[in-house]
Amino acid sequence: MNFLSVDDTERNTFCKPFLGSTGFSYHEDDEPSEYFSNFRIIHKEKRITERTSTGKSSVKADIDYIAKKFTSQKKV
Repeated sequence: MNFLSVDDTERNTFCKPFLGSTGFSYHEDDEPSEYFSNFRIIHKEKRITERTSTGKSSVKADIDYIAKKFTSQKKV
């Protein structure tokens, strides 16, 4: 699962019409962790990609998680 970081300067609007959204949520580095209370976080990584296009530079910043849901143990 990926989350947009507050360090992202692109503020890309490409997907908004497809998602029917007027905006995206941007998160601090540890903020998305609260969504994983019922999961074991296997891997967490912040990816930063610097881009330059037509003389403009931007930063794409994502916070990526790989998690596994806790399963309840049923007694037989």
